[in-house]
Amino acid sequence: MTEERDRNVTESNPSVYEPASSADRPIESAGWLFSGTTVHIDEFILAGSSRVCSDHLHAIVKESQRVYEKIYAIREVGLNDLKRQTRLIMQTLEFAAGAQATADPLPAPLAEGTFAAQYLLEEHDFFPDQIPGLGLVDDAILIKRVFSRSEPEFMRLEILLATASSHKAEMCAR
Repeated sequence: MTEERDRNVTESNPSVYEPASSADRPIESAGWLFSGTTVHIDEFILAGSSRVCSDHLHAIVKESQRVYEKIYAIREVGLNDLKRQTRLIMQTLEFAAGAQATADPLPAPLAEGTFAAQYLLEEHDFFPDQIPGLGLVDDAILIKRVFSRSEPEFMRLEILLATASSHKAEMCAR
């Protein structure tokens, strides 16, 4: 799955993210979904993120509008965490890319966050996203686990922005 993505990003144009076709991915790659265990999900995340480099991070950041459009178009009940967690992951990726803090190898939260965002953009992943009520389940499970593995890192920017906003409001009130 990610090998094709690596070729698409690094060989053709590193600034453009093109998801691999579903025909190129072995069905066993999503066995983590059926196991239901954190260990198998973590193995899937580690395998996918181990091939992510800074070119991939910059490519997914350039596609951030597509990520936001996809998550805010979600109407299924129970996927609010997917929206929130994806937003926080993307903000972290965007901040890191903008700060040029993206030397290879990427820190685990950035590599895993990039992998999760790439997976989210794939329309034909394990459960095709077009299947109502089911299509985003695999995406939600993956995003939730990536987020929980590095929650302090993904929350850091949100906390910093909230603190700065609060401090600014206090200064204006004086």
